[in-house]
Amino acid sequence: WTMISALKTGLVGLVLAARGSVSERLSEHSFEPPFNYVDPSGQRGVSKDWKSGGVTNVHRNFARLTPDRQSKKGALWSRRTLGVDTISLVFTFRISGQGKKFFGDGLALWFMKQAYYVEGDFHGSTERFTGFGVIFDTFKNTETLGYHKDVAVVVNEDGGKTTEQMLEAKHGCDAAIRFHEERGDFDVRQSARARVTIKAGEHLTVDIDANNSGDFKECASLELPFPDADWLKEAHIGVTASTGQLADNHDVLGLATWSDLEAHDKHLELALANPSDFGRASEGTVSEERLGRLEDKVSELLEKLDFLQHQLEHQLAAVDDHTKVTVAKLQKQEELAEQRIEELERRVTSQVGAHVAASVEQSVDRKLDQSQETMHGSVVSRLAAVEAELRAKIEQSVDGAVKSVGGSWKVPFFFLLVLILAAAGGLYQWYQKLKKTHML
Repeated sequence: WTMISALKTGLVGLVLAARGSVSERLSEHSFEPPFNYVDPSGQRGVSKDWKSGGVTNVHRNFARLTPDRQSKKGALWSRRTLGVDTISLVFTFRISGQGKKFFGDGLALWFMKQAYYVEGDFHGSTERFTGFGVIFDTFKNTETLGYHKDVAVVVNEDGGKTTEQMLEAKHGCDAAIRFHEERGDFDVRQSARARVTIKAGEHLTVDIDANNSGDFKECASLELPFPDADWLKEAHIGVTASTGQLADNHDVLGLATWSDLEAHDKHLELALANPSDFGRASEGTVSEERLGRLEDKVSELLEKLDFLQHQLEHQLAAVDDHTKVTVAKLQKQEELAEQRIEELERRVTSQVGAHVAASVEQSVDRKLDQSQETMHGSVVSRLAAVEAELRAKIEQSVDGAVKSVGGSWKVPFFFLLVLILAAAGGLYQWYQKLKKTHML
């Protein structure tokens, strides 16, 4: 690619030298591929005179302001003011995507008294600005379908108008400026162009070449209402794009700004002709003809190489975007899976703990019941033995007393009966006390 770029640079230099009108081109407000500039942070840019904003990703052959993804915003913004009150500008862009019926939202070309990009909801930019914008709106809202324009010029001369007020007073036209990437005839050579002409800071004309065929059609013409005719000298150029629930690829391919209207007209006329004719005499020797044919072949080869490089880069950008989205989805799924595993572990631990606690409690209760039954049987047995032994002794004592006292046995017998009852009551209390102590 480096060798190809060097050859292209040499040929373009010869052509531009032959034209002799490069001095009228505002280079600090222009850019074209290949975009080889890399800033100190290592990021590729369209030029050292332009800043990127939002999710803008500058490739070698185009700058993608937004990918074909929802809720994205991107921008390119000039670092310097225009410094002139008359310009002729050609903006080359491509809006494309996979959506067949549903897509959006669009991009905008701004001329503002604003030195830096401010993100907002007006096609990626803020509605609070002083200047005007050319909006390329691909989303046709059913609520505003009656006055929708594919290309619309909005003006905010004092910075106080709302989006609704600007859109109500818009000028514009309809144009097929969006390309469906799923069509069989789509390739990266398809693009659209807009020419913006401002004379003396007062009169504005916007022309559209929807297929980049060189056939510009007038879209809007109006007088700018700025009280200061020199406002354009203090303005910056910006390009923004945004996606919402619907999405598209919004690519910027080039921007050429001229301060001489006539010189720009001649440049466009020459560009529409065969580039291989630039710099060639109308009549010459055979060697010049051979040189001309050779230049034609070289130009053709370089054009094909440019197309292949651009096509490959466009496809790789889509692959890279799809890869990032897929990786993000996989990471999210992995996080959800880990959360579910942690929740399952927590539930299993909780259920096992509850089961173990219930089993232990049941085992303890069973042991206690068994111990209570064993103790109760043991105490009952001991009480029965004591009672039998006591009964035998009482009977023996009673028999002896009866034999010794004869008929006066009733008083001692009553006394013994009282002792027996007292002993039985004491034994019962001892048993209850022993039972409580064991249970505690």
